[in-house]
Amino acid sequence: MTPNTETTPLRPPPARELVSFGPPLRLRAGPAWVVRRLRTPLARINPRPVIVLGNQKAGTSAIAGLLGAAADASVTLDLRNEQTAHPLFIRCRLGRLPFAELVRRNKLDFSRDIVKEPNLSLLYDQLVDYFPASPVILIVRDPRDNIRALLNWMRLPGSLASVDESDLTHLTTVQRSVLRSEWLGAAPGNYVESLAHRWNLIADISLRHPRRVELVRYEDFCADKTGAIGRTAAAVGLRASKDIHDQLDRQFQPRGDRSVSWSGFFEENLDRIMALCGGRMGRLGYGAVT
Repeated sequence: MTPNTETTPLRPPPARELVSFGPPLRLRAGPAWVVRRLRTPLARINPRPVIVLGNQKAGTSAIAGLLGAAADASVTLDLRNEQTAHPLFIRCRLGRLPFAELVRRNKLDFSRDIVKEPNLSLLYDQLVDYFPASPVILIVRDPRDNIRALLNWMRLPGSLASVDESDLTHLTTVQRSVLRSEWLGAAPGNYVESLAHRWNLIADISLRHPRRVELVRYEDFCADKTGAIGRTAAAVGLRASKDIHDQLDRQFQPRGDRSVSWSGFFEENLDRIMALCGGRMGRLGYGAVT
């Protein structure tokens, strides 16, 4: 059977169905948490931050981090308060909370020159309404690599026909929200199809707003990191004056396992990705070699 390639409005699940837990607490993070609590009331929201969007595991941290280093600019790598068991972005997406409240809760992170947060990709319209003067960068990555990296992050195989709740007990709230796309209004499917729908949703930001969004393909960045950072900085009004050669290979996020081929990792699910994402892949310059 050919997977459904369209998205249809569905009744979103209650936000509580996505809630699991936040990232594990680490004792060494205690002092930083105290400092954040003290600094937050004094923070001022930047009215024109450079916004970096994209799917999780698409290279957003590396590109945002190197942009900040090259431009000697302050950088937020993920809104800290949105990594908890009860993030506000879910309620904003479901229309149950104004976007301004999310900004208020995260005003320390929104005080920086560059703000990178993949979950803001789901709130693109609200985001650009609130920050109309902000340049927006969107990072895309071949969905076959991106989805494989997402499943590595979630410690899930790529070749199952389906997953059930017993397979997902270890997922955080953010991971659960990434894996389940029905709350975003996507058509039903298995877990790999769900991730393919999410990839489509985020790719559409660039395809629908080509003049508003500066598109960066992760593969182009990897091929020429210095050049990509310089071009992207110039496109969004940043002056990349610092030498970043000693930081180019810095690992901003844990590396996924790329040793297995797409066909070996996904098996029959690879056909599902190609059926759902193939059209957008072609428009973004990704070939169909498996």
